[in-house]
Amino acid sequence: MPDSKVFDSWALLAWLLDQPAAVRIETLLQEAEQGNDLQLMMSWVNVGEVYYMASRKLDSARPRSS
Repeated sequence: MPDSKVFDSWALLAWLLDQPAAVRIETLLQEAEQGNDLQLMMSWVNVGEVYYMASRKLDSARPRSS
């Protein structure tokens, strides 16, 4: 039976925003992609939170036209 890990929004946001925990998250993502008996999961609520937070961050970084 594969090992399972459940990501919350914090983990994925850390990876997307290249925060210090991104290295550990990247390692887990690579292990799962390589088929090393690791199954990663995330709830739809957390997926929505990542989408919301990432879109706000990207929107705030976009220059406003006058």
